[in-house]
Amino acid sequence: MTTRLAAFAVAVVMLVAMFAVDAVRGVPTAQAAGAQVSATVEGGSLNPNGKTTVDLAGSGFQSVQGGFGGIYVLFGWVSDPNGDSWKPSKGGVTGEDYRYVPDDENNPAGYDVFVAFPGDSTASAANGGQIAANGTWSAKITVPGAKFTSYDRSNNPTEVDCTAVQCGIITIGAHGVVNSSNETFTPLSFAAQSSEQSSSDSGSDSSDDTASSDSSDESAAKAAEEAKKKQAAAQAAAKKKAEEEAARKAAEAAAASQTTEGNEMSAQIPVLGVAGWLIVAAIIIFGIAIIVLAAGIGGYLAMKSVLLGVSPAALDKEIARRERHAEDVRAREAMKSARRRRRQYQRLLKEQGRADQVQSLVEDAPLPAPFGTSAATQAMPPVSSGDGVGNTAPSGDGVGTSGDRTAANVGGAAAGGSSVAAGVRDFFARRAANAGVGTTADTAGKEGER
Repeated sequence: MTTRLAAFAVAVVMLVAMFAVDAVRGVPTAQAAGAQVSATVEGGSLNPNGKTTVDLAGSGFQSVQGGFGGIYVLFGWVSDPNGDSWKPSKGGVTGEDYRYVPDDENNPAGYDVFVAFPGDSTASAANGGQIAANGTWSAKITVPGAKFTSYDRSNNPTEVDCTAVQCGIITIGAHGVVNSSNETFTPLSFAAQSSEQSSSDSGSDSSDDTASSDSSDESAAKAAEEAKKKQAAAQAAAKKKAEEEAARKAAEAAAASQTTEGNEMSAQIPVLGVAGWLIVAAIIIFGIAIIVLAAGIGGYLAMKSVLLGVSPAALDKEIARRERHAEDVRAREAMKSARRRRRQYQRLLKEQGRADQVQSLVEDAPLPAPFGTSAATQAMPPVSSGDGVGNTAPSGDGVGTSGDRTAANVGGAAAGGSSVAAGVRDFFARRAANAGVGTTADTAGKEGER
């Protein structure tokens, strides 16, 4: 039972959480309509041997209100400048399909720019501001020169020469969130080396030994500085890689689901506001409460079973409790039976009373006349002997015979009436006797129960 309750609670929590995510997923986003970046080089051209600041302005980018992350703006190289195979949404991998200049997180030089979504929880770290609701943004980026060292995911260094390959401004989804709508590449070219540098290079033979030694010292110093820069860049790349991995895991946990079908796909990033997080917290607390309740009930039942199996006193107590319960059930059934018999007894008493009333009415009624004898005949006086009116008076025997016949008729009528009354009395006597026997039995049963 505990397992079923726990499974039911988990299912309820999952269903409610799915409904909550679906409810907050419908946050409106500004769909990208052809993202592009315009670059303005300060000073007119990129310096191949030094740093150059470039002003950037983006438009047509996707802006997700309260979304996680944003875009990374980088300077680097892509394997397919005119295509899409380098993009992360198409399977592009850092260090293989695109490379960029790493920056030091502890001492950033502006090589990498982070532009956040409005309302992002990491917007405080955005050194490039935020993407406006209409998909525009602006920032500055520093280009270290024509050559730089890039690192892949295994922290292996690779030298990139932008005078031999096409470099430019790269934009990709930040914090490991893949977003094809915000992936762009804007090519930038370096100017040729200045004539002053060329002349100094061509006239190196005419310089004296002191100048040569000075240039050698300067070259050594530059080499040492470059080595330090490479070491710092390697450390920064390693830290950035760790940050990307952590951000990717956080994005997978925070984002619901995302599909990338073609270049027109827009990333749907579920956003949970304050109300959404409160709903999720309430759901989690409710689920934990159900699980704790189920575990408590199961523990109680298990402990009870253990106590009954181990303690004889507890077992005897449980048996006595069950016997008392059985006695209570039997007592209730006996009371129900007694009430049922009492109702039957009262019903029989009512029927016996009605039978007594009918019997008294029958006994008080006049006797019925015998069959074939009318009231006039019964009231007819006896015939006297010879009156001389043309009728010969019957002889004494005849008169006696007639009188005897008349007396016999009257006696028969009386006997007939008596037999009818006796039959009615016998019927109700038998009915009363039967009722009396049942009543006596019921009365005996009630006395026994009492």
